[in-house]
Parts: sequence; C-alpha cells; structure tokens
Amino acid sequence: MGARWLRCLDDVALVDAWGGPIDISPDHLPAFGTLDSGRIHWGHGFSGNGVGPCWLGGRILAALAQDRQDDPVTRLPLVDHRARRFPPEPFRYLGARVIREAIVEAEQRDDTGVYVPPPLRWLVRVPRWMGYDLGPE
Repeated sequence: MGARWLRCLDDVALVDAWGGPIDISPDHLPAFGTLDSGRIHWGHGFSGNGVGPCWLGGRILAALAQDRQDDPVTRLPLVDHRARRFPPEPFRYLGARVIREAIVEAEQRDDTGVYVPPPLRWLVRVPRWMGYDLGPE
C-alpha cells in the first residue's frame, strides 16, 4: 500500500498495520472546546487513524489557548460540538458488547463470503437506527 505514494517502497513488504477506534465519539468526530473557566481546553474523540486529525486538533487547541476567536479553525463545527450521549450504564456496556460482537461476526462472514443471516444484519444496524453513526449503513 505504501508503494502507491512512495515508489521506493515497491519491494518492501507490509508486515503489520494498526488502525481503529481509540477514544471514539458516538458520531465518529473529534470535538474541541474550552471549559467554563476559560483556562482549560480539551479535545477528544479521535478515531486513531492518521496524523491529519492530530495536526488539525493541535491547531484548534493552540488557537483556543491563545484566545484567537478570529482564527478559522476555532469556527469549525468540531469546536464546541456535542455528540449525542450513549445510554447510561449498564445498558451502554451490555449494548456495546453485543453490538461489537455482532459487527465483528458480520464482517468476518462478509470477508469470507459466508452468508450473514438477516437477524445479524438487523442487529448491526441498531445503533444507526438509534441515531448513532456506528456500524454499517
């Protein structure tokens, strides 16, 4: 895959890779803001894929820390964005476990060409029907 961008990697084997959710938000978007005190700035909800979100997040946090309200990055929809909250515990944990296992099973079946039964297809879409941007469309 790297050879697509860097020809010098044509003969280099890709032996390992990682990507996926780490501190993901319900709508899969990072969010940034400032606490009411005005002295603490925060960012969370990165998906764990790539340098781009970290670079943009750093620019946003720097502009917030320097109180640069005229900076275009402080007017992005990611600033002061509030994602829909997950259900309370224990429903959050139980639901997340069931949905996660269903998504993994459905993806493994799709990848290997094995039939995915309708109840499993239905289950992996439940988060989207509830208004969360999780699972397949």
